[in-house]
Amino acid sequence: MSCAVPDFHGFCGYDARVQSQLAPATGLAGSQAKVRGNSRSDCPAARRAVSDGGDRKVKDKRVLLFFPSYRSIEAAPPLALLALAPIAEQRGLTVDIIDSTIEPRFRERIIDQLDDAVCVGISIVTGPMIVEAIEVARAVKAARPDVPVVLGGWHPSTLAEQSLSAPYIDVVVRGQGELTFGEILDKLLAGATLDGVQGCSYRNAEGRIVHNPPRRTVNISELPAKAYHLVDLEPYAALSRRRWVYYTSSHGCPYDCSFCSNASLYGRAWNALPADRVVAEAVELVRRFRLDLLDIVDDNFLVDRQRGVDIAQGFIRSGLKFDWCIQTTANFLLRSSDADVRLMRQSGLSRVFIGAESGSDDVLRSVNKVRFQGTSVLYQVAEKCHDADIRCTFSLIFALPGETDADQRQTLAMIRDIKGRFPNTEFHSNIYTPYPGAPNFKRALEMGLREPQSLEEWAEFYPKFQRLPWVDEKRHQRIQRMRDYIRIAYGMEAVRRRSRLRNAANHLLAPIARARLDAHTYGLPVELWALKGLSRVKNALGFQNVRTHIVQS
Repeated sequence: MSCAVPDFHGFCGYDARVQSQLAPATGLAGSQAKVRGNSRSDCPAARRAVSDGGDRKVKDKRVLLFFPSYRSIEAAPPLALLALAPIAEQRGLTVDIIDSTIEPRFRERIIDQLDDAVCVGISIVTGPMIVEAIEVARAVKAARPDVPVVLGGWHPSTLAEQSLSAPYIDVVVRGQGELTFGEILDKLLAGATLDGVQGCSYRNAEGRIVHNPPRRTVNISELPAKAYHLVDLEPYAALSRRRWVYYTSSHGCPYDCSFCSNASLYGRAWNALPADRVVAEAVELVRRFRLDLLDIVDDNFLVDRQRGVDIAQGFIRSGLKFDWCIQTTANFLLRSSDADVRLMRQSGLSRVFIGAESGSDDVLRSVNKVRFQGTSVLYQVAEKCHDADIRCTFSLIFALPGETDADQRQTLAMIRDIKGRFPNTEFHSNIYTPYPGAPNFKRALEMGLREPQSLEEWAEFYPKFQRLPWVDEKRHQRIQRMRDYIRIAYGMEAVRRRSRLRNAANHLLAPIARARLDAHTYGLPVELWALKGLSRVKNALGFQNVRTHIVQS
């Protein structure tokens, strides 16, 4: 299913509605201990990192975990790093998480702490996040060549060889990262080689790239709870204008949508935390941070219907009042009875994200989705959510290989029809991004996609701004404008609360946007220009300069 948030494997278990988020996360710490054993590390940077202070205590060292911004104002603590942090803390290390979303001086902060660092860990997905990852990795190697840079996440998990070809990357964590990262820390602290660490790739002393065997994915119940105790929520709350965090209660999805790269790392297995643990952890988070929203970013929350009901009942018993939202497929939600759905609404479930992808069954068939979630199912689930007063948010993907103008018109007709019948339904859209590891990536290559050949080239791989080979320039511009008008006419309510001025502008322009979509007329988009002008005025007046304010206050 398409996610509204970032997934982070390698250093994670999932983050965010971007590729957006979530499998296990990532966390790094700082520490160093006596060098134990006779087998020295064959990763040159790692060997130097542990050779100059072997008699220092572990507690004097730290691991730096860096999370590059994915350019979202709907900011939340990085789940990927919070998942790894307990692994480092179990070894007596200090964990420092640096998230550039809220830390404009992220590079300086990392460089200032390198003297005590065992390593610097970075978690990324394919696309713009790579820009800051490269910036930090290069800065680390320039300042302290002896400090290993460890890269994890969706992208390096799929392209480990290419990622390690960058001279500023020393180690790659492939797939589920918690246990692998823990063993890497053990090896670094002992001065031992990385040989035998499953799920790990690295460059050895001779400069040769070594790929150790893969690691078996473990059940989410076997992993420690994420390190939310390290989070200062206030900067995120200031940026998003509400108090919320991401949370994962399960891993994986049983389906094989051809645009999704989940299976390349997790297979088709689904496993989950028991309902009582989810309730206990969620209640603790709501109380600790005074949350008004808990965003459960599982790939498919409702695979186990009864577990969903038990979680809702636990939330009700807690007596706490908070909103929560989930991601699932429409067919799993339809298995729930009307009474179950009303119970979940009573417990605070306010929104369900569903990857609709298209209003054309031909397109859904091409991505292996029509067999369990055709367009008729989308109408049914929209009605079910509407009757229970739950906001149903459908995500759409335009420019999939083989999609025609007629398919797009069917999608627009479905949007108009569903929204007219079930007003609390929302839509948001993306342009198809061919991700390495996804089944139809090969088809994209066959259709003319030029695969980036380096980490630097992947940083610029963002079809929102770059044309796909099967979409000419004129059609690309039309799709972009169509998406803009969908956002105005039928778009979802963002986690970050809009200003009254922006809400008023959207309300005023929505009828015009709907008329344009109905007529398929996107020339001279004066409405879009007006909104962009409004944003520039707000920026000039300082209303958007949130990150600077956070740091200065």
